[in-house]
Amino acid sequence: MTFFDDGYKEDKHTSIVTYVVNGVAMTESEYAQKARDKYIKNPPVGYSSKEIARMSDEDILDMDYFLNE
Repeated sequence: MTFFDDGYKEDKHTSIVTYVVNGVAMTESEYAQKARDKYIKNPPVGYSSKEIARMSDEDILDMDYFLNE
């Protein structure tokens, strides 16, 4: 598996960014799914569970960042 200086694999442009949550390392995609599940169960004001479920990983991560900044 080859990773380039931009932090992506050659074959599928998969990010190698990792998050550590409670001592457990996870990929960006895994963390986005964990955040999505959290917000589906308890949506922030102004959002519905259906909207959260349809959000892209990037949108979920952005929302999570700003809600926890």
